[in-house]
Amino acid sequence: MKKSRLIFVALLAIPVASHAVIFSFSDPGVHRATAEFTLVGNQIKVVLTNTYAVATTQPNQILTALFWDVASNPSWTAGTANLTAGSTWVNDPHNTHESAGKHWAYRHGAMDIDPTSGVSYRNYGLSATGLGLFGDNDAFETGGSNPVLNGADYGITGNAGSTLPGGGPHSDALICNSMTFFLNGAASNFDLETIGNVRFLWGTNVSEFQGDGGSGNHFFTPAPEPATMGLAALAVSGAFARRRRVSRKTA
Repeated sequence: MKKSRLIFVALLAIPVASHAVIFSFSDPGVHRATAEFTLVGNQIKVVLTNTYAVATTQPNQILTALFWDVASNPSWTAGTANLTAGSTWVNDPHNTHESAGKHWAYRHGAMDIDPTSGVSYRNYGLSATGLGLFGDNDAFETGGSNPVLNGADYGITGNAGSTLPGGGPHSDALICNSMTFFLNGAASNFDLETIGNVRFLWGTNVSEFQGDGGSGNHFFTPAPEPATMGLAALAVSGAFARRRRVSRKTA
């Protein structure tokens, strides 16, 4: 009986996966990226990935910013910013990189991200560079002796890394492959389907390359519901109980 009870409790303790929406962009050249939004409790988890498979050779191939809108315009705040598991530091010969959270910023507020083609506003943004939109006080972690939003430094290269030379504005660390951000203040029942107008940016200026993660690249991945997990746990528990009764009869 103890064995059955322990297994039943363990199954009920399995965390239920959250829903996620994934936006992606890909052009015939060197600009490819995905942004995955997940609701985790009262936080929004954003995984920003440069999916280009060849080594980065130019600063305008470094993924530096992500912008989006939310229909209800909730007031989320900066949580944490870290390398995604499996991602690495590159182009940092002196191993002097600081926490990535000091060099990535989050802002909620109207931002004109493409003034060259008329007014194009987004209300949410993540960036490793200033773009004339982000300041040092917008960083996930404030403080430190170095400039926080400094060129393309701490931007994201493709998963093959970078061959950019040392020295100059790109002598600081870059991040190979992906960053993960947590934003605070989301409602526990927030509808991820209300996220839209996603825009990726490469380089250090809004006039450099941008790509839309439009509705054609919008995927919704359902996960098991709590009720489903609970039924699965009850079914397995019941199976152990039946097995125990059969064992008694045959004993």
